[in-house]
Amino acid sequence: MFMRWRMVWLDYGTHTCGGYPGSYGHIDTDAETFAAWKVDYLKLDGCYINTSYDSIGYPQMEVALNKTGRGIVYSCSWPAYLMNDQKDVNI
Repeated sequence: MFMRWRMVWLDYGTHTCGGYPGSYGHIDTDAETFAAWKVDYLKLDGCYINTSYDSIGYPQMEVALNKTGRGIVYSCSWPAYLMNDQKDVNI
């Protein structure tokens, strides 16, 4: 069986690491758009945003994706940004 995934790689910040627009300020709209596009997998990074917003933005995207009703695999990069603050990392 061959399965083709529709994947999106995005950033929670104002821009992606590559300089394209990020999701900051329009998470709900982005989640709805991904569901309409029938996206199967979302990888969310954290370029161009202060790490103090991580505990807000990543959960916001989770809630927004769940509200769409579409099953989208959500790969959250939040733990990678905690490497310098190991007291907050729970492995």
